[in-house]
Amino acid sequence: MIKKYEGKINIVMGTAKQKVGALTGNKALERDGQYQKIKGVTQDATEGAKAVVRGASKEALKQGLKGRDTLVKEINASFDKANALAQQSVREAGSQLEKALVKLNSIIKP
Repeated sequence: MIKKYEGKINIVMGTAKQKVGALTGNKALERDGQYQKIKGVTQDATEGAKAVVRGASKEALKQGLKGRDTLVKEINASFDKANALAQQSVREAGSQLEKALVKLNSIIKP
């Protein structure tokens, strides 16, 4: 059950660390917060993808397994949804990482 909320917890904790780091001028804490936030976004997307796959599998069983082709189509659709969620998560994480690197670069090279 905790796994289900682990991503959301990491997002909140990362955001808090990031803000405290920014307020106190602690760049290491701010950076740690950014990475924890990215980790949380990724975990949250993964849990969402798992839920999509579980839901499709349960629905297929409820339908009495209407046939192999129907099941394969439902599973493929679930994987497509999971893949889309994962890609979105990676894009968001990459964007946040890029922003962090730009900010770090501006600090290093004023």
